[in-house]
Amino acid sequence: MKKQLLLWGVLILGIGGYFFYQKNNQQSHIITNFVPDNTLILLETNGLSTAKNKIVPRIPILSRVNQQYQVFKKIGLSDKEISNLLLKKTLYFAVLPVGKDNFSFVNYLPLTSENKDFIEKLEGLNQNATGNRIIPHTTEGFKISEVINSDSKMVFSYIIQKKFLIFSTSNLAVEEAILPNNHSWISSLNLQNVNPEVDSTFTVTHFNQKSISRFLANITSEQSNISAQLPLLFPETFQWLKPKTNTLEAVSVNNNQNIFEGQKSSLIKSLNMIPNSCSYILDFSFNNSKKMFENWGDFISKDEKISKLRAKSSDSFGIDYSEIYGKIQDEITLCSFDNSAETIHNKVLVIKQKGLLSPLNVIARNVAQKSKDDVFSVQYGSFMITNLGIKEFPSLLLGSVFGGFEECYFTEYYENIVLASSLSVMQEYLISVGKGDVWSNSPKHKNLLKYCVPANLTLIAENPKAFLGFQKILNTNWSNKIIRHERELMSVQAEIFQSNTTESRIILLKNIEPVKSPLKYANKWVKLGVIAMSSNTEPLYLVNPLNKNAEILTQGDDNKLHLFRNGKQIWNTQLSGKIVGKIKNSRVFVNSIQQFLCVTNRNIYILSRNEKGFDVKTSKPFKGVHLDNFKIFENETDHNQYLTLVSEHGKSYKFNKETLSLSQDADGEKVDGIITPFPSVMINNIEYNVFLNKYGKLNLQNANGKIAQGFPNDLKGTFNSPPILEGYKNNIVIRIVNEKGELFKIALNGKILEKKQLFRPDVEAKFSMAVDERGTDWVLMRTDGKEVIVMDKNERELCSIKGLIYGKKVLYYYNLGIGGKFFAINNGYETYHFYNEAGESVGGLPIETKYIPRLSFSDSYQKIIMNITTPTTIETWSVKVNNK
Repeated sequence: MKKQLLLWGVLILGIGGYFFYQKNNQQSHIITNFVPDNTLILLETNGLSTAKNKIVPRIPILSRVNQQYQVFKKIGLSDKEISNLLLKKTLYFAVLPVGKDNFSFVNYLPLTSENKDFIEKLEGLNQNATGNRIIPHTTEGFKISEVINSDSKMVFSYIIQKKFLIFSTSNLAVEEAILPNNHSWISSLNLQNVNPEVDSTFTVTHFNQKSISRFLANITSEQSNISAQLPLLFPETFQWLKPKTNTLEAVSVNNNQNIFEGQKSSLIKSLNMIPNSCSYILDFSFNNSKKMFENWGDFISKDEKISKLRAKSSDSFGIDYSEIYGKIQDEITLCSFDNSAETIHNKVLVIKQKGLLSPLNVIARNVAQKSKDDVFSVQYGSFMITNLGIKEFPSLLLGSVFGGFEECYFTEYYENIVLASSLSVMQEYLISVGKGDVWSNSPKHKNLLKYCVPANLTLIAENPKAFLGFQKILNTNWSNKIIRHERELMSVQAEIFQSNTTESRIILLKNIEPVKSPLKYANKWVKLGVIAMSSNTEPLYLVNPLNKNAEILTQGDDNKLHLFRNGKQIWNTQLSGKIVGKIKNSRVFVNSIQQFLCVTNRNIYILSRNEKGFDVKTSKPFKGVHLDNFKIFENETDHNQYLTLVSEHGKSYKFNKETLSLSQDADGEKVDGIITPFPSVMINNIEYNVFLNKYGKLNLQNANGKIAQGFPNDLKGTFNSPPILEGYKNNIVIRIVNEKGELFKIALNGKILEKKQLFRPDVEAKFSMAVDERGTDWVLMRTDGKEVIVMDKNERELCSIKGLIYGKKVLYYYNLGIGGKFFAINNGYETYHFYNEAGESVGGLPIETKYIPRLSFSDSYQKIIMNITTPTTIETWSVKVNNK
């Protein structure tokens, strides 16, 4: 008998528990009938009205759900009544696209018997009582009510269905929610189990990957090339954790990332290859390349467009993607730079590799032969930059997630292959990395990286930098619209998304600035450091590749070469005399990770990096050699045995790498009065110096003294600024301006493509050009000796600078990326005045220096850093500038 009673008790409890579960979870089943498949994001939370929930107000865009229930104030509800209405309820908010030009929230409020007064007030609205009235209309059998105010404007639209109030400020969004559409997406989700008796809060977001992909395709411009596959890397559901002061974190509920199956997670290793100017990075880390690209190949094969282009490129150019994958090692990093208003895409892809350069050179040659053209290559410092010739090659290799390469240039940087979306982006990238202006040296980014854990996929975005790029990819309507949400989006300074096979996480950071500059230092030069030394040559600022430390290499008046770190000498060596020209990067010996070349009137010195400083090899003595302004030609056919040096007068010298002896090789056509510095360019795999003298004679001369076809070219007139190389229609042109303001565009075959007369108000006005450190961005200067007008390359006047009455006017241009654009005006001697793009004085005082000041932007401290050389010191200064 007792056993029977026990069985009946268990049965009754089971049935009661079942009905209790059903009662508390039926709303999560009902809601699936009213969340359509075009929903972008679904937010569910049971704590919106409680003081405990500090999450939703800190999520951009979703923070606006707090405003949704404020519409009830317009029909007479108080804050307390609204709070009571939301108490102990799980609320749902769906973000839906409304046409192509908007989105709206649809709000789902569960109704109980305690809400009877609210329902009566809502349905009993009339114009005499509140100034509002209800106008109903029927859509496919559903009766939707619109609350209209006294100005005949809709306040909100609503419908009550199965004890849910479904409402929105958009009537179209309500119709979208209740119409019998397909609800397969919401049906696949695991919504939270609702138990109002449990005293805990939760906030969950669900991302509809397919709908977000379609939505992005609709709102972006045709040139954006945004990846439809990018949202697929994000899990659908995230549970938000208890927030901290500076961070808000969510973890995935359903990860499903089999792409990284069997891969070991790791921290980002390529920090020394990520410039501080980068707006966002996408980093892939893995330890099993073969398995990784098998899984990744399955992922990108689902993109029909990419699959077709891959097949076509393989057939046309003989690309063996399997061979390329086999040479990729354990990390791939995509960097985006959104500081330029000129183009949509400024991207760099860094691939850890071994032996990848050779197949890329073969591809470039095959592409050039197919189009009956020549492979375009240009020497940039010690790097050879080559145009691959295939648009969107990273997309073909790695999927549309790596899109944005309208062009594709590549070079090898130690153990990495670097691909860039344009020549200027590549050059700026190499400068930033070469200077050590990278994440591994940045206090701000080190602070940011503290929030990262080992992962296979890491996406890090900085909103202040990425916002401009985000605007550029949107169509006109959405670009204008997003500006209105700028403050909301900027409430988060950085986002981190990380994923591996077991878990994904999102972190929103409110603040990543480790250092705040006192306002009293704004726009004033502040001395940071001094090295008491008289320099015989322009100091070389470099980064030690072994420990990533910033260092300075210079020659003292004792003819010793000195290496400094943090203001202290760590190494020195004696040279035979004063260095001729500058200390240059070189590649004499293949087994060194960093080499420099110094030339005196008696010897050549090859410096190879070691742990203490440099190993030094000295050439045999020579005499009668004049190499004041020489170029190193590292791509001659005999480069394995010789290093070729060509002087500004056209003389060519061969330095034997084995015997360490120098001999004259050839005499070119002698040209006097060469304007320096002069660039070099590759034509048909042969390197040429671009010589221009002050009388307008333009020459392209190679190491053997031969002149390129179509040259020399006599431009006539007086010239005082050197020629500039510029990308033009997937090739290179030469830009030159003479004193009278005649601006030339000249092809590499000598043909004058354009000659135009710039506006010249009087005969006193003289013109010149100034190129930034990359060698591709440039500005024009017009001066009558008193006033200086600075114009961009489109002849748009940037600023007018007055007050510099005395002395010569020589313009220097500094494009510091996100740090802004700045100018220095030199008086022909050693005095420099600095100005911003608006023509406002920077720093407050003129600067005296023996050599051209070196400017860089510290993204970590939001300051401009300046290096100068006085007769007795090497100095570092900084200035805090408020960029608008």
